[in-house]
Amino acid sequence: MNIGWSTISTLSDPSMLVAESGVIIGLESLISGHTIINDKLYLKKIILKKGCLIGARCILAPGVYVGEGAVIHGQTDLLPGARIPQGAVIGKGSTITAGMSLKEDTTYPWFMQPAPKQS
Repeated sequence: MNIGWSTISTLSDPSMLVAESGVIIGLESLISGHTIINDKLYLKKIILKKGCLIGARCILAPGVYVGEGAVIHGQTDLLPGARIPQGAVIGKGSTITAGMSLKEDTTYPWFMQPAPKQS
């Protein structure tokens, strides 16, 4: 994997990033393999499969998985444990959480937000 000099504004925990060949990471993205959840340190690898594209100013949290050939448009937040299947296209400004059910080779609209929890 090649990362340009000013491609990523923050890559914390480089050892927690697994990026296969052909991955493109956009300008000013934040990639972090650690966070604090309920006062506990949460560490988990971020996996970017072959040929996926991460747009500018995206946030990738611990445990994120982006499938082969998936496209994440700019200003999208992939929260802890979010899974993007192979070939999926996620629109600009979306927030994807661990519980969202996404399908392979499907395009999702811009500004997608998780559904509110049912009481």
